[in-house]
Amino acid sequence: MDAKESTDSIPVVVLVCQHFIKEAMAAISELELKDVTCAAFPARCGRPPVNADEIRGAVAQAAPGPEARTVVFGGCCINGIQSFLSDSDRVSVCYMPQCFEMVASKSFVENLMSDGAFLTTPGWLAQWRQWIDRAGFDRQIAREYFAESMKRIVLLNTATDAAAVHNLEAFAAFVDLPALQIPVGIDLFKSLVHRRVLMERQDAARKSARKERQQYHQQQADFAMTLDLLSQLPMASTEKEAFASTASVFTMLFAPKAIVYAEKENESEPRAWLLYADAPAVDVSDRAPRITQVLEKNRQTRGRDHLILRMASGPGRIRGLELQNVAFPQYLDRYAQISQAVADVCGLAIDNARSHENLMENQKRLHIMATIDSLTGVANRAQFMEKAEDEIVRARRYNNSFVLLLMDVDHFKQINDNLGHPAGDAVLKAIASICEADLRDSDLFGRVGGEEFAAILSNSDLEQGRVSAERIRQSIADHDFKTDTKTVKCTASFGVTAWTGPKDSLTHMFKRADTALYQAKNQSRNRVVAVAHSG
Repeated sequence: MDAKESTDSIPVVVLVCQHFIKEAMAAISELELKDVTCAAFPARCGRPPVNADEIRGAVAQAAPGPEARTVVFGGCCINGIQSFLSDSDRVSVCYMPQCFEMVASKSFVENLMSDGAFLTTPGWLAQWRQWIDRAGFDRQIAREYFAESMKRIVLLNTATDAAAVHNLEAFAAFVDLPALQIPVGIDLFKSLVHRRVLMERQDAARKSARKERQQYHQQQADFAMTLDLLSQLPMASTEKEAFASTASVFTMLFAPKAIVYAEKENESEPRAWLLYADAPAVDVSDRAPRITQVLEKNRQTRGRDHLILRMASGPGRIRGLELQNVAFPQYLDRYAQISQAVADVCGLAIDNARSHENLMENQKRLHIMATIDSLTGVANRAQFMEKAEDEIVRARRYNNSFVLLLMDVDHFKQINDNLGHPAGDAVLKAIASICEADLRDSDLFGRVGGEEFAAILSNSDLEQGRVSAERIRQSIADHDFKTDTKTVKCTASFGVTAWTGPKDSLTHMFKRADTALYQAKNQSRNRVVAVAHSG
């Protein structure tokens, strides 16, 4: 088996629960990974977990040959299988506490579940009636069961099943809970699959390199240093780091005057980057077309003192390295085989780093989705409660006073009923902007319900809180709210309370503020009621 076969041609099987088989198929298709297939094990959500025979059977049925690697993805359904797979170095396990973390970040999943969400996926919803039957539920029992701890049914929509939303609505109606779908796509799962496939192939490349060291004892020291540098490649988390590591490897092997990276994808114009040069004046602007033309015809081209190597890449893309003016041209033939293997591993590392950067960007977006209210752009309930608890900790530590302000828009339902929900949304966004403008930068503000907002005013007493609430109330009452159809007036009612001491809690403060808000509503609305303590 040559260097190319030892890396690119290692088949990899992605083994997932039956609920995620469509996501796996879509991820592999979109990534266009060579020799990567997927298979499924039974979907029972860990009740009971899959057993050794089921996993081994799925691996044996899916694995296209003795050289194939298998990566098993899952959560509670595969808990404990590491023990009976430890005898195989061709099966690895990607375990996560919640299988939903394959399509959404851990913090996003935890926030949803802590807020009372029963999470589902398109694959699970396609079989929800079977789940109900296995649980022995009729409709009444199911509704009682879900009402105990669940507030809503949430679909993490990966867009892999056109019937998912319909199934969500049917299941939510069956258990009598509101339904919510959150589009998450499969970008996170794609990154996870891509990374694990690259890790498997990098592992295969390292083992292949070790065999070559045994065959070429006289090169043992040089190859050991090469592999030492290669071992750092999987740690590259950015494209810049991967390029730097690649340059280090080939500088150590050949000590060239310059290293140029070039790539061409489909019909786009070829591009080139200078990875290393011992002089700053090296111009590579005209090198990309020539290098990629050479790479289209040959995996490797050697001259008297230069070397061009093609790197592993997906369909429709050509890429590789040009080593110019190598210091030891006598080693070109000697290192030809290992340099090709190294080039392929470097290419995988660059892909891995790019995938990691995309993953970080996706996680950043998911974090925003998990903490920011999508309509108004202010903190959502989960984020507000978390930051408010931080204020409690500070108050207890430093004996600071702070104020909780609770606000509810008056007669908001009439706006929605008379003018439509888009108009209601416009009013809520405008109110959020008014509140943020009237509050200090140090204050915490968030949307904690449909038309309900809350604020924490740090280092403030009850009177200061009442004055701030009155100022916001007046700003809202004076504002002309523009909708698509007309301009409307709107008011809001406020409940205000202050921190009373170390024995106080956020729960008690919310109860007091809510009681004060109720009084404001009963006193003809559009007013502020402040309470110092319960009773």
